[in-house]
Amino acid sequence: MKITADKVTRGNARALKETLMQAAAGGETVLDFAAVAEADSSAVALTLSWVRAVQAKGGTPQVLNVPAKMVSLMRLYGVWDLLKGFCSQRASETAAK
Repeated sequence: MKITADKVTRGNARALKETLMQAAAGGETVLDFAAVAEADSSAVALTLSWVRAVQAKGGTPQVLNVPAKMVSLMRLYGVWDLLKGFCSQRASETAAK
């Protein structure tokens, strides 16, 4: 599922969570953050919830185009090691590192 919002923050997290959980329940295993320019800790929480929901359905989650700020937050909150196997960062951001 491609997130079409340009930001994933506390302001839109509740609506996005409902959409993501429906997608996971429907068998969607790919979550794409390509359109997301701004993300806060809500995006990390949503990603964790979505990964768990996909796994509960027996799927293998893939999280694409994760913004660098989200990766930094995942590391800060100690969940990067749980999620890094499912995540790929944006090519432009990984090339800059």
